[in-house]
Amino acid sequence: MSGATHGEASAGGHGTKAILAALFAKHVGPEELLIAAKVEFYASLDNAGVCNAIGETEARIRLLEPNVTLIYLEPAIHNPTRT
Repeated sequence: MSGATHGEASAGGHGTKAILAALFAKHVGPEELLIAAKVEFYASLDNAGVCNAIGETEARIRLLEPNVTLIYLEPAIHNPTRT
């Protein structure tokens, strides 16, 4: 399974913190799944907020899909003028 999508994400149920700009998923073994995503965070988050949101997101992914063995999240600052 692979693809790209756009959508807003909430980490830890504390309101919208980021936009999912791109998502890629690939089976790399019989029970191994790689998730790679570009996540655009709102500029109002400080570094600690971004780090916490990434950690919460990784934990939620692993809870929902135990076969995920590798997660790569590329953080960026959301630019609403970029298409």
